Amino acid sequence: MEKSPLKKLPLIAGAVLLTIMTGLLGIFVFSNEQRSEAVLVNHFIILLYAVLLLLARIFKKNSQPRATLSILLVMLVIDAYSLNFQFDVFSPMAVWFGVSIVLLCLNILAVSFIERFPEWLKCLLAFTSGVSFLVPLMPALTMGFVYLAGVVGLIVIGMGIVAFAPLLLLLHNSLIAYRLFLPVKRYRYFFFSGLSIVTIYAMVYCITYATSLNHFERLYKQSTAPGSDEQPAWINVAQQLELTPMMNRILRTRITLDAFGDFADMGNRSFDDNAHYDPLFVLATGLFSTTIVEETDRLNILGVLADKRHYAEERLWNGDYLRTASVNTRAQVWPSNHIAYTEHTIVVENTNPHRWTTSEEAIYTFHLPEGATVTALSLWIGDREEKGILTTRDKAMAAYRDVVGVQRRDPSIVQWREGNRVSVRVFPVTKDAPRKFKIGITAPLQAGDRQLTYQPGWFEGPAGTSASYDVKLQFEDKPINIVYPNGFYLAKDNIVGNIGRYSDDWKVTFADPGLTNSAFRFDNTRYTLQPYKPAISVLDPDTLYLDINRHWPYKDYLQLVTTLRSKKLYVYKDQKWISVNPSNARQVFEERQQLRFSLFPFHRVPAGNNTLVITAGGKSGPFLSDLSFDSFSASLNQYLQSHHPVVFNIGDTVSPFIGSLSAAKQITLQKGELSSLVTQLQRRTFSLPVKAQDRIDIPAAGISIVQAPDSGATRGPDHLARLFAYHWLLEASARQPADTNKLMDVAAKGYVVSPVSSLLVLETQADYDKHKIANNEIGLQNAALKGHGSVPEPHEWALFILAVSILAYVRYGKLFFGRKKTAC
Repeated sequence: MEKSPLKKLPLIAGAVLLTIMTGLLGIFVFSNEQRSEAVLVNHFIILLYAVLLLLARIFKKNSQPRATLSILLVMLVIDAYSLNFQFDVFSPMAVWFGVSIVLLCLNILAVSFIERFPEWLKCLLAFTSGVSFLVPLMPALTMGFVYLAGVVGLIVIGMGIVAFAPLLLLLHNSLIAYRLFLPVKRYRYFFFSGLSIVTIYAMVYCITYATSLNHFERLYKQSTAPGSDEQPAWINVAQQLELTPMMNRILRTRITLDAFGDFADMGNRSFDDNAHYDPLFVLATGLFSTTIVEETDRLNILGVLADKRHYAEERLWNGDYLRTASVNTRAQVWPSNHIAYTEHTIVVENTNPHRWTTSEEAIYTFHLPEGATVTALSLWIGDREEKGILTTRDKAMAAYRDVVGVQRRDPSIVQWREGNRVSVRVFPVTKDAPRKFKIGITAPLQAGDRQLTYQPGWFEGPAGTSASYDVKLQFEDKPINIVYPNGFYLAKDNIVGNIGRYSDDWKVTFADPGLTNSAFRFDNTRYTLQPYKPAISVLDPDTLYLDINRHWPYKDYLQLVTTLRSKKLYVYKDQKWISVNPSNARQVFEERQQLRFSLFPFHRVPAGNNTLVITAGGKSGPFLSDLSFDSFSASLNQYLQSHHPVVFNIGDTVSPFIGSLSAAKQITLQKGELSSLVTQLQRRTFSLPVKAQDRIDIPAAGISIVQAPDSGATRGPDHLARLFAYHWLLEASARQPADTNKLMDVAAKGYVVSPVSSLLVLETQADYDKHKIANNEIGLQNAALKGHGSVPEPHEWALFILAVSILAYVRYGKLFFGRKKTAC
């Protein structure tokens, strides 16, 4: 006897409604438009289907009760996920867990038709049921207060039922296993095989977590124990820590990873990724607790080891939904001056899918070419471009905080950071109003092997992978033997360009035409460009201090020990100097070579020694500013006020610490191969920069800029004066005590962002007046493309106006005074 068509109705209706709900789920996952109406539709569908199943049961019109119940359960899972996406009960789930939920739902639906499958497929379903059995366990165990809310929510058209989805999944899995798989020996074997694999993996994960956590905290406790090194504890830990995947997770606890007992928006902060929910990590933190190390120290360690300083920047507003929409790069390049000026105009937009979107703060970290500085900032307020005003660093940040945190108006600020970096902030960025800003960078071209290299710099911040990109480089002289990236073009008028998707990994190289006799005059001062020529000085150190870390090649170390036997060699270890000799050379190297980076204690070098420090470095490590509040930094700064150590770096890569000291001219640094150092030591010579108050050297660009009083006419880019001011400030600001007023005068004159100065844009003049910020009219002002040539002095303006007046009188005087009368 055929089954009544009505008995198939619940199954057919369930399939149709489940398809509709799956489509609505796609709105949440793949669309930027998330609407609360879609959530209500999902709830209504579940309510409708539940009523249909109830009626079918009453009238006995359901031919597939197990299948329809499975469909209803999957509907609950979809609804729970959609609701969480809308209201953030949990942080977004880890990718692997999301995939597991999908597979679990497919397995639930497939098992409901298990009688129709061949034997091998039944065994496979038993195995996959064992694998997916524990998937809902952690959400079910950690949703205590959500269950209470769910009970209350049951009275609102059944909405609260979704809170019990993980618990219902766990119950369903248990019943299926008990009724279908455990009674049959063959199925029981496959089920427990799958369950065992997942259980063993979870156990290994938790043991790995516990082992890594113990190692991390042991290092930290050793570093904070009485009598430990004077360096900050987190520095000592970072030197010895291997950044394994598990250690990376431990460092990110409650930063980008939820721990046991956490729910969305419970203190998690935006980092390089939004916070997310990983059940295995939650299980491990529930069994073995979370780390005792403070979040600040963990952020510092991440910043050093994973180069995540940008994401540790203090935020006044979040920026989770921001993306970079477009980047427009325009540059002016002077090959014969070894200088370039680049303007990046950036549009950032808010893609927050929620209707109740709030304002967000865009924070960018720009990585500049070596020796570069920011010399212009603009923010578009409506259709109006507002240029930045240079003021002191502290005053600029105080004004920005007040406007953003209290008044919530339109500011932008650019601040100096160590390591050829600057931080740019723009507020507010709303869903309906993308923001546009421009940053100008004055940079020396990198010189080497008779070639020059132009690099635009790159940024971290709102993702720019899909941003449109428009590049045009204008060369003042025709570039010779130019090499540019694929996709770029060389047009007439010496223009190199590209239109496409944003890329930060490119450069343009061309032949070095040599320096021209170029100078720029401003404020009765002449800035003259000269080739960099280091002084050759006598250097015959009797003591060499070896700053050993993992970046030292053993062959170089062995060469030093064997070749320079006449020299005394020392290594700093356990707060004392260890003499290196053939008997302990290998042991000393192996112990120190384990360090990821090193901080050489210059202040511990015995006074009066004729010494040389030899080091090697990588990209990881702290900057000097990372150590600004500890005894190590204080002792080091005091020592460097009266001493100027000579340092040789093996290779071209310098550690951030050594780079900071070199940029501030607190040490004399030379880079090169070890063979070059050995030759110099044998000849007792050493290349040293010329130290003078009226001269700055940029060795990487092969140029020096000399300042001298002069009122004669010159022609050259104003960036000569800007670069002089910036590099002079780097050195002068490191001296103690610093003359803040003098430093600010130099910064304002060159209009450069520096350790003491920042560029700031506020919305109204009243905002500037409130914070007592006024523009220095005698400075160079914001840099601009085609901004070259000397700036007229006040008396020159007077002469110019007088000359124009005379010419106007000669040419047009008759119109005003009439013709002269002649005698008859």
